[in-house]
Formats: sequence, C-alpha cells, structure tokens
Amino acid sequence: MLSPQKQNLCSRPSVCNTMALSSRSFQRHLDDGSIPPNIRDKYNEPGRAYHNLNHIRHMLNLIPSNRRRKRELTYATWFHDCVYDPKAKHGRNERDSIRLWEEHVEDCGCFISDIKDIVSLMIECTITHTLPSDISLGDEETELLKRFLDMDMDILASPRAEYLDYAEKVRKEYSHFTDEQFRKGRIEFFRGELKKEKVFYLEENERKNGIAMENMKAEIEMLESEVARNEDPKNEDCGISS
Repeated sequence: MLSPQKQNLCSRPSVCNTMALSSRSFQRHLDDGSIPPNIRDKYNEPGRAYHNLNHIRHMLNLIPSNRRRKRELTYATWFHDCVYDPKAKHGRNERDSIRLWEEHVEDCGCFISDIKDIVSLMIECTITHTLPSDISLGDEETELLKRFLDMDMDILASPRAEYLDYAEKVRKEYSHFTDEQFRKGRIEFFRGELKKEKVFYLEENERKNGIAMENMKAEIEMLESEVARNEDPKNEDCGISS
C-alpha cells in the first residue's frame, strides 16, 4: 500500500510512476552524458513548451566536464522540473519534484544516498532562485548551489532572438491565463529579479548579468506597452480587445 505522502503525489497527473530504472542504468547515463528514458518521458509530457528536454539539455551542457560534483549537478538538473504543472501553486512543482527525487533515492539505495539532501536543497532553491538564509553551508556547497541556479537562469542572458523565443514558449505554458493576468504576473516576476541587482551568482558569469537585465527590462517595456495599447480608447473604438 502507498504511504499517505505517495498517495497524495499520485493524485496529481504524471507525478506517480517514478524513476524505476536501476542505479547501474542511471550511472551509465551519468557516464555517457545521456538522459535516462524515464526522465525524458517526464520532460516530453504535453503542455511543456519551455520546461522540456531542450531546457534540460541546455543546462547539462553548462556543466563543466571536469566538475568534481558533476553527479549532484546532473541529478538536480534531471529532477528539478520533473513535475511541472503551470496551474500549480507557487513552489508546489518544485516540492513534488523533490519528493520524486527522494523516492528515487530510496529505490536506488546507497548508490546516491550521500547526495540526497544537497540535491533536494538545490531543487528547493529554484523556488525563489535565492540561496538559503537559514542553513549554514560550506564554501563548496555554496558554490554548488550558485552554479546550479546560474544554470537554471542561463536563458535570461540569451541573444535577443533566442530570448524572445523563450518568452513566447513561457506564454504558451501559461495559456490558461488571460493576457492581462499573464502580463501582471510576468512583470511582477521580472521586477523582483531586477531588485536583486544581479541574476547570476558566479564571478565567471558576471558579464551575463548585464545581458539578462537588459532582456528583462525590454520584456517589461513590451508588456507595459501592450497594457497601454489595450487601455487606449482609440483601440476600443477599433474593436480591439485585451
């Protein structure tokens, strides 16, 4: 019989049926840089326009080949968006993804039990994209979290055309929102990021901060201009609706 926690998880679409591959199979994928089939299935689910396999591949390509903690970065990348429902409350997808990861650890046993907590924390940090303030971490763990968060946000520093494609895909994922609702939420998110003064933590990514800031400011201006257009009485006369 499923535990109450697992029953609750399985009540959500596509959350149950966890990563049932053996630890050896996952090690093989770690070694050759491929993505396990059960992970691929998750990211190929319908409704994923941006948070799909391309996002995962992009992040995996950012992991330096000589990283000593490549295992943690890879597992966190594989699992961090395994559960993705745009209609879920803020933070629920990440917490359900953590549960899925921790169930996988239980299934695999000691092979990855040593990285269970740090990978869970890495995924949890993507809820706010900030470092934890209530946990004492060593320099190595702090650097690991910074690298992972930088990887997840890397799209914000993309060339303009690629960035606009990303923005369009995010809009598709939130198609259940009206244009007005989406604009409000998107502007609020970006203003929160801009208050941080920088998006990327690592010194090696410092130059990306300026690019990301400009991309976000440009999207805010675009969204606000859409609001102004829709509120213009002339547009109402022309029968243009929001």
